[in-house]
Amino acid sequence: MKEIVKIYVNENRDDSVEVVLTEPGESVRVVAFYVGECHLNLDYKIIHEAPNTTSEIYAYGILDGVAEKNLTMTIDFKRGSVGAEGTEKEEVVLMSNDAKSHTEPQIYCGEEKVHGVHGASVGHLNEREILYLESRGIDERTAHEMLVRAKIVAGLNKIVDQKLRAEAESKLKEFLR
Repeated sequence: MKEIVKIYVNENRDDSVEVVLTEPGESVRVVAFYVGECHLNLDYKIIHEAPNTTSEIYAYGILDGVAEKNLTMTIDFKRGSVGAEGTEKEEVVLMSNDAKSHTEPQIYCGEEKVHGVHGASVGHLNEREILYLESRGIDERTAHEMLVRAKIVAGLNKIVDQKLRAEAESKLKEFLR
């Protein structure tokens, strides 16, 4: 499986990924992280042209301040991609009331027998989880840090290639304290 890892820390930029799966059984996984006060326009597209191909797009965001992120995730099943599977999933935590996250998951089906899944979760940290941690003697700031770290580690766990994972951990170290 080909892996692509994208990391944006307090960045202002446009970026895109496009992968065309042309060989039967070919697969790709894109894992993206955006953390801090980012201003991003991201466009990730996977095109399935061959049968029995697999694609996965996972995006994890921790947005703070006046951050604004626009993400379009596209899986395009072309005619002839019978048996192909595609997944698009995003989890975003808004650390301020001024941070904004816009997501547009798209799945196009030009083939009958394919399987596509998409979903996005955007919101603030779960107050019940924070209260639970506080009831166990953990202060509010540490509880916030633990929950943010858990979101990032969930994304890191999607990275199979150990070299890519180590590079991602290094770039995200300030959020993994």
